[in-house]
Amino acid sequence: NNLLNRELSVTDSMSILYIGMNTQVPPFDDMKVRQAFNRAVDKDLLADVVLQKTSRSAEGILPPKMPGYNPNLIGLDFDPEKARQLIAESRYGNVDKLPDITISLSGSGASADSLTTAIVGMWEKNLGVKVQVELVESSTFQSQVNDRKLQMFRLGWAADYIDPQDFLDILFHTNSANNHTKYSNPTVDGLLEAARVEENHDERMKLYQQAEQLIVTEAPWVPLFYNTEYWLTQPYVKGMTYPPTVIPKLKYVSIER
Repeated sequence: NNLLNRELSVTDSMSILYIGMNTQVPPFDDMKVRQAFNRAVDKDLLADVVLQKTSRSAEGILPPKMPGYNPNLIGLDFDPEKARQLIAESRYGNVDKLPDITISLSGSGASADSLTTAIVGMWEKNLGVKVQVELVESSTFQSQVNDRKLQMFRLGWAADYIDPQDFLDILFHTNSANNHTKYSNPTVDGLLEAARVEENHDERMKLYQQAEQLIVTEAPWVPLFYNTEYWLTQPYVKGMTYPPTVIPKLKYVSIER
């Protein structure tokens, strides 16, 4: 009912917010622990209550508008009982034997944001694990992410171009410089390398979907939310478009007298 509503444009962005877990650092060197941390987060509740329904919870890695997006992908849904069972099945056996865990965020100040606080609270409630939050100055944080020194971190990724290679190959191939979680699976590498040279579009998308399913199952990430953008545009602003990728949005804009 607000008068500004007529000026509102809502668009899904080809970007995702996620929590990365270093697969070479305890306790996230155990796949079952990573799966447990996924199962212990109620993303739908976070989207509704913390984010006030402004973003969509993510099951996988590829955003909905990305070619190759798989609506039938099997994610690690919220299941606290299964999460506790996975910890018991891990080589650690129970939460008391897990090493100290810290999630690192870019930022400064005395406390974490409400989203992180809620997630950490879910891990404590559903797993019995107390996770410490570390706020790191932005340039230092990015350097530590690039050097793959962090145990767990929260980050986002946005499409530079509309192709699943920009997410799956760049972020999860063993030899990629942007593989910040040190995830490595020879089968996934083979699928990604085959997709690089596959000329048939449909077959190529199938290769990416197979790779994505393996990655989601092995859980180097906790996928959180696909981002949504909200824009207010006055009627005298002409030529404004809202592409879902990181490109100049004001290139063709003009102001009508």
